[in-house]
Amino acid sequence: MLVIDAAVTNVEDLSSLEEYLASLGRKHRAVGVKLSSFSKCLGPAFTPATPAAWSQLYGAVVQAMSRGWDGE
Repeated sequence: MLVIDAAVTNVEDLSSLEEYLASLGRKHRAVGVKLSSFSKCLGPAFTPATPAAWSQLYGAVVQAMSRGWDGE
């Protein structure tokens, strides 16, 4: 949720998050975070549909941001 909060806080300058997000990705990789790690954190809330739902949400966010970027 911190990443979403940071995105909302910096909505006028999302490029300012680039290094933060890259750093977060490096940290996750360094400690071996995998999608299966989320199943451990979410417990029973992590269903077989969860990975697809997150993928769909990410796609929707990217599309919406792209429309904004393109001035639609």
